[in-house]
Amino acid sequence: MDSGDDKEKRGMADGERDSSIWSIRPQMRTAYLLTFAALFGGSLAYLAATGRSPETIMGLAGSVAIGSAGAAMFIAEAGGYVMVLVDAAIAWRDGKFAERFRKGLEQGHEEERREWRAWLERREAAQARGEPFDEPAPDERTPGVNGRSNST
Repeated sequence: MDSGDDKEKRGMADGERDSSIWSIRPQMRTAYLLTFAALFGGSLAYLAATGRSPETIMGLAGSVAIGSAGAAMFIAEAGGYVMVLVDAAIAWRDGKFAERFRKGLEQGHEEERREWRAWLERREAAQARGEPFDEPAPDERTPGVNGRSNST
């Protein structure tokens, strides 16, 4: 028997596995469906009003449906995209980006100091034991992603 937690975890995994490029967030489904219905119905009504034959309309229905689906998804999700941009603009205005950049630099400098201290301690310990120490200094290591060392 599955416990409730197992079912919930499996359900989340199934939900992720079933997602596709045409998936829409549950919070946006109503907006999406209404927008899709308006676009699809309007497109078919336009085709009918322009004197197209029913066979032509039905032949174009698949293309109209795909185009309407994409446009409806964009329109339904556009509010979320706009809010992300507004939040970023507010954070920029309030100087939060500069503050986070400064904190990141400080953390990077502290990490670099820790690397040097650890290297110096290992070197001094090796010298105290009379052993050779051939480990490269932190600034001599091959730089990795973002210039950080690959060997830590």
